[in-house]
Amino acid sequence: MLRDAGIVDMTPFEFVAILLSILFSIAIAHMMQSFAGLARAADRIRFSGLHATWSLSVFVSVLANWLSVWQLRGLEEWTTGYILLLVVAVLAQYLACVLISPDASSEGSIDLRAFHDKQGPRYLFAFGLLNIISVPLNLVTAGLFGVSAWGWQNLAQGPAAALTIAAIFVRPRWAQWAIAIAVFGLAVLYLAKLQASIR
Repeated sequence: MLRDAGIVDMTPFEFVAILLSILFSIAIAHMMQSFAGLARAADRIRFSGLHATWSLSVFVSVLANWLSVWQLRGLEEWTTGYILLLVVAVLAQYLACVLISPDASSEGSIDLRAFHDKQGPRYLFAFGLLNIISVPLNLVTAGLFGVSAWGWQNLAQGPAAALTIAAIFVRPRWAQWAIAIAVFGLAVLYLAKLQASIR
């Protein structure tokens, strides 16, 4: 209504993209703040390779999902249901970022292996939920709105969803490592190969 009246010169894409970008920015900021705190307390940390690998996967997915928003710029009409689905997906992304980011205490040791063992099921569920939501979201975006790049992203996000949920229940350490590395590879594939160029 305001746009029709000439008061606001903003496209529907810009209106939605601003909200999504804010949520992505908060998620990235939360992870960066945690990483900075851990860097300051490096001499008190018991490192966890599994936690680090999952953290990288979550961080790469934030960047990839934020970049993919650009592909929606050609949409002229946005339904409330579609916007809500986008927001739910980004909130799942935010939850994964928050849960995987440990607080760096000012005193005592910081055991990231114990953190992964205790909090891992929570952040793996949030990350898996993000990928599960992304599969139908990608199909809707590609099928109904013609954004084909989003359809191709399911080549990474479909397997990532299944593997991440499986990681919650897998106990052998070697299997946990195999899944973590596989999901990281899928995240890199998603970012490097399944994203259309920004033009």
